[in-house]
Amino acid sequence: MLRRLLVTIVSAMLVSSISFAEPVVVRVKLEPFPPLVNSDGSGLAPQLLKHLETLSELRFDIEVMSYSRAKFLLQNGEADLIGPVPVGMESKEFYFDAIELDWQVDTAADLYVMDRAMLDQKELHDFDIGTPLGNARFFAELTGVPARNFVETTLESLVQMLVTGRIDVLLFERASTLSMLRQMNIEEVFYQNMVTIPAGFAVRANEDGLRLKTLLDELLRDADISALLAEYELYMSMPAEGPVSLMP
Repeated sequence: MLRRLLVTIVSAMLVSSISFAEPVVVRVKLEPFPPLVNSDGSGLAPQLLKHLETLSELRFDIEVMSYSRAKFLLQNGEADLIGPVPVGMESKEFYFDAIELDWQVDTAADLYVMDRAMLDQKELHDFDIGTPLGNARFFAELTGVPARNFVETTLESLVQMLVTGRIDVLLFERASTLSMLRQMNIEEVFYQNMVTIPAGFAVRANEDGLRLKTLLDELLRDADISALLAEYELYMSMPAEGPVSLMP
């Protein structure tokens, strides 16, 4: 009862103080991250936000775009909520303008290659590495590989480049990459987990953003989302490496 009262109070504060395009509309910018976020705006993360609508007075206006674009719009006050973000692992500059929600879900960042033997070569500095738009700087800092080694474009284009030998390695989140490989009917690929990354959402680091964070943190603590995430957890239970034919 007390939590419900708190949610109602914070919702009222948001209505009266946040300058959204429409009353209580949250401008959400999401990176394509299947099955969390699909390119058509569907996916587990949009479903999660729609579920939160039933628990509050908020309405989420969701737009799908590159991660770099989403960060730019948040920084410039044209977005209220972005994701998925690598919780606690972004650049120092990112946290000048953004603050993350408490909620997060583990994701697996994997290396994908056509030749299984390449996974035995631990030195990535000799490879051309593909990753979706807006992720090169993050992965460069994470791996210690120079940013010049990275190629950024759409995930679909990167898969095509991997298959045709225009990049040596594809580095990105497991569920998204496997979903794309399945969509393109490509199976002769091998993967190896590199790191587990907590993914979540971020709001603007200002007074309005902190109010929104307070409300969303409370809603997410109360929401029963275990069934919603059951499909995603199948990807996290896969072996640390192997052929992509192991995908659920």
